[in-house]
Amino acid sequence: MGEKRLNRKVTVIFATDVVGYSKHVEDNESLTIKTYSVRETVLLKLIGDFQGRVFNTGGDSVLAEFSSAVDAVECAATFQMRMTEINNKPDTECRLEFRVGINMGDVIQKNENLLGDGVNIAARLEAFAQHSGVCISKSVYDLVATKTDFSFNDLGIQRVKDNKFHAFDLVLPHTNKRVPSNAAGKKTPMLLAFAFLVFGIIVSATFLMPKNDYSSGSSIDADRVPISSFPVVLVMPLRTSGLSKDQSELAKGFTESMITTLASYDGVTVLSSSTSYHAQKSEMLDEEIKREFGVDHVIRGSMQIIGQKGRLNLEITDIDLGTVTGTKQKDFDINDIFEVQDQLSYEILQEMQINVGNSGSATASKIPFDSMEDYTAFLNWRIEWRKENEESYFKSLSMLEELDRKNPELSMSIWFAWQLFKKTGLGLSADPEADSLEMSELINKSFANPNSDQSMNYAARALIGLNRLQRSCEDSIKDADKALEYPTTADILMITGYVYNGCGKLEKGIAATRRALRLTPNDSSWFITRNLVLALFMNRQFEEIAELVNAKIDATDMHPDILIIWAYLKFKNGDKKEAESYWERATNIGFELDKRRWVSQLPKDLKKDFETTLTTVSNSL
Repeated sequence: MGEKRLNRKVTVIFATDVVGYSKHVEDNESLTIKTYSVRETVLLKLIGDFQGRVFNTGGDSVLAEFSSAVDAVECAATFQMRMTEINNKPDTECRLEFRVGINMGDVIQKNENLLGDGVNIAARLEAFAQHSGVCISKSVYDLVATKTDFSFNDLGIQRVKDNKFHAFDLVLPHTNKRVPSNAAGKKTPMLLAFAFLVFGIIVSATFLMPKNDYSSGSSIDADRVPISSFPVVLVMPLRTSGLSKDQSELAKGFTESMITTLASYDGVTVLSSSTSYHAQKSEMLDEEIKREFGVDHVIRGSMQIIGQKGRLNLEITDIDLGTVTGTKQKDFDINDIFEVQDQLSYEILQEMQINVGNSGSATASKIPFDSMEDYTAFLNWRIEWRKENEESYFKSLSMLEELDRKNPELSMSIWFAWQLFKKTGLGLSADPEADSLEMSELINKSFANPNSDQSMNYAARALIGLNRLQRSCEDSIKDADKALEYPTTADILMITGYVYNGCGKLEKGIAATRRALRLTPNDSSWFITRNLVLALFMNRQFEEIAELVNAKIDATDMHPDILIIWAYLKFKNGDKKEAESYWERATNIGFELDKRRWVSQLPKDLKKDFETTLTTVSNSL
């Protein structure tokens, strides 16, 4: 007997969820839930009025199907204008904003549910939509453009993992016109950990980073996740056992709490709860979750309650490895559920910072913050610090000053030295000489503190001294050597590697940077990779560059310096079209040949050939 055929059909899928729902719940849970219930009632009625059918809901999301694309778009426009009108009223306490994505495509019907790419692309369009906006696929646009009075903004081709689609914004009175881009799916994101990645970042910013911000920002709602350097996390809804209907809400609340806690760290990309419920209801396997949403790590758990006693079990799965990398278990009294959920959420955040981020735990031992909130704030400062623009500099300064205010007992001198280092590097100093003097004083103050990290003190003096304090290569190399006498981290290795490279000791610098990369589970923003590529390029080790970046080169957040070197290597290999493509990518995200200090440091013959080749590539476009 042949296999039973799948029940397929072509239909119009309408996907919507709330922008930043977890944050709203964190601020005021009961008001958010009450408000959403009222807004959902409006949405469900409109879907019915426009002849649609709801086939899936989860937390803050709704999936519906329409037989008419015109009905679906008119329903979405009516809903968004009605929500905007409500949000603009001065007496509205909770202003929930929605996004809507609409796609027409082939789906599989399983009982009352719909599955397949037709649904997945609608979800991707929803995630790509503006706040209070509507984003549609070309298949929908072709049907409605001539049949409605709406205007549309062509966003061009968007590629997300295996899905490629042409997107259009529905132009509404309250939305902005976006610039067409093929960069759908940039995520922002990054899982850092107890290692001092900031120092790797510092290294990158020293001579090599341009004054542009091409780091990814993270977003708890950004479910558009093509390949990048930042791991992506999905928190699955808790499985429950022994819970009453009212108690089941506790499990849902815990899931939202976990998402909110993880998302409080700017360096982690946590997919929204709508994705979590969709993955659960669709019974997606890990391989499907990885393929459809780019997820690297899944957090699963269960809640059991018998009487007043309960047990929570959580585990972190690395999808690529196919193994559980962390587990947590907690017994609790039902009256303590909220305290327990906060505690476990932060324990999971800490577990991921250690096992998924960068190696080393010096931050935990040398800067003993009393709370995970302060430690997370410190990590957020590091992320903001790395961004190469004036606004981020002042934001990071404010964050560091707030941490210093809350933790007056801690020695923060070395971090303020790095803050001044960034200020002078960005050209924001009104008196560079005075700032250099202050950097020197802060480093000396940190050396004098017996509780400070001496390894970092030597590394900081090596790099800041070389680039801001007119110290000689000889003295900086001595400091770098001294820094490595202590228990090392990836970040100390990267700083010292950069000092060695800058002083012409390429073999030693390359070896240190290679070690740093080996110690780093996830090289956020490709900072260490980039420094290694530059050193290898200066040393003409082109084959090793190819081995290092070939499988990663199409990452959406790939550093422009790596892209431009790849363009050069492709051209020299006879792949002119590919060279042009990578040159365009690099220049579109900030590469400017005359502003890259490392180019001037290349051997003369390589520098001349590099500049000539890039000029040829540029002129051919």
